[in-house]
Amino acid sequence: MSTGQHPGARVGGRIEQAVATVPLGRAARPEEIADWVWTLCRGYCMTGETLVVSGGLTVR
Repeated sequence: MSTGQHPGARVGGRIEQAVATVPLGRAARPEEIADWVWTLCRGYCMTGETLVVSGGLTVR
């Protein structure tokens, strides 16, 4: 498969159902996650923090 995703990830609409519950209304793009990873790797004065990249899901 060219997408790199296992075909089972889309079976039954589970991904679409999960994305529908995200306040942003969409899943994060890979480059958006990569930007956060890069920011965390630089580590500007950050220690012992838990950061959640959830599209607003945890703000409810």
